[in-house]
Amino acid sequence: MRHIMFDIETTDVESTAAVLSIATIEFTLEEIPNYRSLLERAVFVKFDAKEQIQKYKRTVDPATMEWWSKRSQIVRDVSLKPKPTDFSVLEGLETLRTASNCNSDPNKNHDVMFWARGGLDQVVFESLCRSVGQTAFTHYSNWRDVRTAIDLVVGGAVKGYVEVPGLPQDIVHKHDPRADCAYDIMQLLLNNIVK
Repeated sequence: MRHIMFDIETTDVESTAAVLSIATIEFTLEEIPNYRSLLERAVFVKFDAKEQIQKYKRTVDPATMEWWSKRSQIVRDVSLKPKPTDFSVLEGLETLRTASNCNSDPNKNHDVMFWARGGLDQVVFESLCRSVGQTAFTHYSNWRDVRTAIDLVVGGAVKGYVEVPGLPQDIVHKHDPRADCAYDIMQLLLNNIVK
C-alpha cells in the first residue's frame, strides 16, 4: 500500500472553494521521518485562484479571507499571493496526478491511501476535479483522516494533534501545505498512530 499525505489551502470552507495551493508527500509506514527531508520530498502546486473564480465559478468566503489576513506573511506569500508561475487548474491537477503516479480511473488506484486532516480537503479536491471534467485520483473510500486517527489512538481531548518529539514548533509554518503534510506524517509515525 502506498501512502500520500495531502493538504489543501482554500478561499472558502465549502466544497466549491477556490483552491490556492496543494501539497502532497508520499511516505511509508516504516520510515523514521525527518522534517527537512519530508519538506524536500513535497510536491507543491500553487494554483491561479482568479482563473478558478472567473472560469469555474469557484467560491470565496469573506470570513475565510479575513482568517487568511491574520496568518503570517510567510504563509500568505506561499499560498495566497498571486504569482506569474501559478498553475491553471488543469496544469496543476496533471502535475499532482503525475507525481502521485495515479491512474486516471480512481477505481484502479486501490493501492494508494490518501491522508488528510479532516474531510474538507477531500470534498474540495474532488469538487475541483469535477469542475474541470476530471475524476479524483483515488476512490473516495481510500481517504483517511489524520485527526481521527490521532484522537482514536491517543484518546482524550487532543483535538487531532499530538506532540512531535524533537521538533520545535517555531520551524513549522502551519498553513503552508508542505509543512502541514510533513508535520502530520511526523505525528502519525513518531507517535505510532499508524504502523
